[in-house]
Amino acid sequence: EDAGVLMLHGTLLQGHAPDEARKIMLQLVDDVREHGVSGAELEKAKTQAMVSIIENRQTAADLATQLGQESQFGQDPDRVNTELRKLRAIAPADILRVAQKYLQPQQATLLVIKPDPTGRDTQAAATQAESTINASVVPATRPIEGRQIKFPEGYPTAPPMPDSEMVAHFQKGTESNLRGAKVIVMSENRLPLVHWDLVLRHGSHSEPDGKEGLAGISVEMLHHGTAGLTYSQFSHDLDERGITLTTNDGGDFTRIHVTCTSNQLAHSIDRVHEMLAEPRLDAAEFAQVKAQLTNQLLQGQDTPATVAEHEYLQRIYGNSPLGRYATPATVASVTLEDVKHFVASYYAPADPHDTAGNALLIFAGDVSESDGATLAQKLLDGLLVGNEERPAYELPQIPTKRRIILIDAPDARQAVIRMGIAAYDIHNEDKFAGALAGQILSAGINSRLGEYVRAQKGLVYGISGLFDPGRHGGAFTVGTSTRVDATAETVEAALKVLNDLREVDVTPAELGEAKLRVSGSMIMRMQTIQAQSGMRIDGELNGYPADYYEKYPQRVAQVSAAEIRQVIAKYVDAGRMTLVVVAPAAIVKPQLEKLGAVEVIPMPAQRSGAASAPSSEMLKTPN
Repeated sequence: EDAGVLMLHGTLLQGHAPDEARKIMLQLVDDVREHGVSGAELEKAKTQAMVSIIENRQTAADLATQLGQESQFGQDPDRVNTELRKLRAIAPADILRVAQKYLQPQQATLLVIKPDPTGRDTQAAATQAESTINASVVPATRPIEGRQIKFPEGYPTAPPMPDSEMVAHFQKGTESNLRGAKVIVMSENRLPLVHWDLVLRHGSHSEPDGKEGLAGISVEMLHHGTAGLTYSQFSHDLDERGITLTTNDGGDFTRIHVTCTSNQLAHSIDRVHEMLAEPRLDAAEFAQVKAQLTNQLLQGQDTPATVAEHEYLQRIYGNSPLGRYATPATVASVTLEDVKHFVASYYAPADPHDTAGNALLIFAGDVSESDGATLAQKLLDGLLVGNEERPAYELPQIPTKRRIILIDAPDARQAVIRMGIAAYDIHNEDKFAGALAGQILSAGINSRLGEYVRAQKGLVYGISGLFDPGRHGGAFTVGTSTRVDATAETVEAALKVLNDLREVDVTPAELGEAKLRVSGSMIMRMQTIQAQSGMRIDGELNGYPADYYEKYPQRVAQVSAAEIRQVIAKYVDAGRMTLVVVAPAAIVKPQLEKLGAVEVIPMPAQRSGAASAPSSEMLKTPN
């Protein structure tokens, strides 16, 4: 029913012009329009599409949405059962026919979004826009009338809430130990799909000071080829089988995640074992990964929300691993030898008799317990699955008075605000009352912050105030954006809400609804075996028992209104909070000065020294 589009998009590395990318994109489209695709390309695309269809049918909501759409738009809900058959019937000739019909170059629209660190182009655009204000306006051909909206009798005026707590039941699976690794198999054969994860207990928190970015580069390099396969060959092998492989740095852990159909599970195990045992660590690929990361970081230095978040975390957690982050300069210092050493320290082959590892391997989906055990043995054979060495987490003291850091972004149209204070970690029993406090402050438009700062004051579109406990530290943080001229007013409004929560108990209705939200969220978070697996990983990393998340709502249900007030009073001291604002200093500094002394610093891209400016050498891309 709706018009469709084909979109091609890309982010350019430094030193390349948009026209270069545009020409390549159009050449690729021209080739498909003129010659079609090969049978092998089509089969690979079919496999990937088939896996996508299966993944999109995992929850009741997924199925209900698809049935509803087919009923409404196709007048036949059974059309959901014809999708795979139609997919399999597509031939190369069909691709060519459709490409020749729709991929017409004269119909293309090009959009280029350019970085503007100096604000010069933004100012020019604003001047041009100003000149159009007095331009003549074409009158409407018919009067514009407001749409009359009348809700039916009995239409709900509040979100539906259950009248009793719901209980989530998470699958426990079976557990075993293999060479120091815990192996968990969570079997469910409803769909021919398997998700599996290898979690290693080291990540960017183990980077040497000044080498931030090393862990991210290292884990990315793992799947850029093996001793026997180039990056292109390795990627093609996975793609044509519909295997999705991702790697993620989690700070104090690294997660290798794989999704595949059950008939490709054994092959995915072979490839990941080869990736870990014999990583290629090619110099050209290293240069490319490093350049891409540098490019992302340069973009982040121009993004107010990213800048605010980085500055805020550094002020809260200091020079501990929790407060450090990668910059173009730290990435520039990373060498291929650094990567090889990092990989050898945490992911490399080991003595077959070594049992000192402490990794987690978890299978979830269409895999039996016996197959899981066999595949685990195959994957872990000869691998070092965890180094016992741990980084030190020495957190700074909470300041004795409020700190206000204003990052000057002269052309910013909004003020980005991060405000908070160090608080408890996950090992503290205060986390249960703190979780409910966050719900009451932030969950929905009727939350306390939403109701006062957004609805009554009209200062923000969205705002949250949450405790965020981690394994090694935690903080309470308020985050929002507002009009530049309303920055201080927004801060004061948020502080009023926090102070009210410190002084007076929440109402029984607020407390009851918050508890129901917690139990309801557990139901929503256990709909798929993949989601349950993800929570099990978090639980294992945190040292929780297997039934922790099932019992979590019961523990939260015991929290009283007085405990919520006490947890806010204990941790959220407005006079010692750290406030980070990214906004035009000339407008915002006078506002903030009534809240305390203001420290003004420039945006990262304007700061002097090597911390922000990458060298031309680090941006080179090999031929």
